Amino acid sequence: MYNDKTVIIFGAGGTIGSAVCKSLFNARKVIAVDISEYAIYKLKREEFITQQTNVTYIVGDAANTQFCKLLIESEPSVDVVINAAAYKHVDILGK
Repeated sequence: MYNDKTVIIFGAGGTIGSAVCKSLFNARKVIAVDISEYAIYKLKREEFITQQTNVTYIVGDAANTQFCKLLIESEPSVDVVINAAAYKHVDILGK
């Protein structure tokens, strides 16, 4: 589905985001973005992902629209943007 595409994934270090990253092995380029430096570190260390040479890791905040805009504009041919960034405890935040 993402063969020969450039994909940016926000929230790449989370449960859903990391699973999506693993499924993008046929993508031309994957830009994995997460606000957590530790989550990016863990993602880089995963055996399946370390075999991929087409992944760029960036620590950044998906809630910062200026950051997102600059990132997307800095890549000449972004085909797909996936937002998997989320709060962990949504039920706590809603009260």
